[in-house]
Amino acid sequence: MSYRVFKHKPYKRTDWGYAPNPRARCTTIRRGVATAKEAREICSRGPANRAFEEGREYRHLSFYEFIRE
Repeated sequence: MSYRVFKHKPYKRTDWGYAPNPRARCTTIRRGVATAKEAREICSRGPANRAFEEGREYRHLSFYEFIRE
């Protein structure tokens, strides 16, 4: 079992601010990650992931996530 790490922008900018974007395109960062722990570590370095943890604005940045392949 391996994991695929990808990035996407779950929010889109509108005239009124940011809105959820369910059709956001995903871009693969890395395939074949051996463990979930390693995938979480890669995701923690994502720009929106770090901004969210630090309490900064994150909606205009890409989130890193992972799924099992």
